[in-house]
Amino acid sequence: MRQRNVGSVVNSAADLERTLCALLKRRVVLLADAPPHHAGMFMMTAGNRTVVVGDPEMGQALFENGAEARSLIQEPDFSEDTRRQFQAVADACAREGYRVVRIPIVPGADGRTCLTYLNVVIDMREGGPVVYMPVYRGATALNAAAEQVWRDLGFGVRRVDCTETYRRFGSLRCLVNVLRRSSS
Repeated sequence: MRQRNVGSVVNSAADLERTLCALLKRRVVLLADAPPHHAGMFMMTAGNRTVVVGDPEMGQALFENGAEARSLIQEPDFSEDTRRQFQAVADACAREGYRVVRIPIVPGADGRTCLTYLNVVIDMREGGPVVYMPVYRGATALNAAAEQVWRDLGFGVRRVDCTETYRRFGSLRCLVNVLRRSSS
């Protein structure tokens, strides 16, 4: 957001932050350093002042131990710069008083493909919160580790196969629209 707006819509990051705070009538935190995706690809709020942030290091360990997963992304990006960007997001959230929980993620070196478990749909139900989580055929260990993170946060997990979607540079929330549940 910063790169697209500073210089064209507003003059500075401080102007952008002030403008967003005024428009949204709430405090806004701009991330000074983050991966080059929209926020839903690398972080997600989970309620109770908890933020789930992708962790390429976790992703790398699971990715390299699963031969099937390597067919999903030929060139993953586990570089120090990428790790630093994800860590910067986690650090910024922690400074703002959020509890940070890490989840595996496998960003592609192309800057567009990404095996993410953060682009989810959360549904608050009477029986407890449910997360509709993207999964990928061939990424068995990654899928299971990500599911456990969400379960540990108290969510029921419903898996949605997004194998074809990520190849087109999207994920689960790219496929849905928000609907209001009828009270009847």
